[in-house]
Amino acid sequence: MTQSKKDAIHSQLYDIYDEIKAQLTELNQEKALVINGPDTKLIKRGIEISYLQGQKRATDHIFNLIEQHPDESEFLSSYKSTEQMVKEQLDSNKKYFSNMSEPNDDFEQVISKYYHALGQQFVFEQMNKTN
Repeated sequence: MTQSKKDAIHSQLYDIYDEIKAQLTELNQEKALVINGPDTKLIKRGIEISYLQGQKRATDHIFNLIEQHPDESEFLSSYKSTEQMVKEQLDSNKKYFSNMSEPNDDFEQVISKYYHALGQQFVFEQMNKTN
């Protein structure tokens, strides 16, 4: 019997979730080294955290969709609409970021939102590679 698309996504989601946890653990272990290092390392750490938080948010949301929609077609419909919403958020963030001529007061928030959306998009790209 072949595995349903929903079941395949569910399985793969656990792998991605485990990878996120491992990366967060590694990031936390390096915290002392980064805090005492150059400020560029702090900025990089902030970007990595935003990216991983985006991945975590996407995996949590997909896990919730799986729980909420026992029917495969309902799940896939919700999954696709969520994927489209994430793509639109990323496109919007890219456009806003690229139109900035110079950093303004909310620059750190713009970067955070961009990398958060990029992390979410990564999860959907990984799902679509194998499913």
